[in-house]
Amino acid sequence: MSPASDLTPQEIRTLREAAGLSRPQLAKALGYAPATVKAWELPRAKGGKRMTRQGRDAFVALLNRIADDRARERQTIADLKNRFSTPFGIPFGSP
Repeated sequence: MSPASDLTPQEIRTLREAAGLSRPQLAKALGYAPATVKAWELPRAKGGKRMTRQGRDAFVALLNRIADDRARERQTIADLKNRFSTPFGIPFGSP
């Protein structure tokens, strides 16, 4: 990945998609217009715009919150599986 101060358009798109966000969802979460997010994802030669430092910082913070939420969800699922194991030692969900 490029230095955080200069994410490439492809990196921005890849990170957005990995987070499961559409352009409009990302725009709303960051307080930008969807057209701005689209411009961040376009190559500079095709009229793309560079993400501002403020936009980048908000994007990184959002990605961190999403990652934290997903980690909590995975832990909750693991805890529930452990809690509801059968008394015979057969793990939850086993055939």
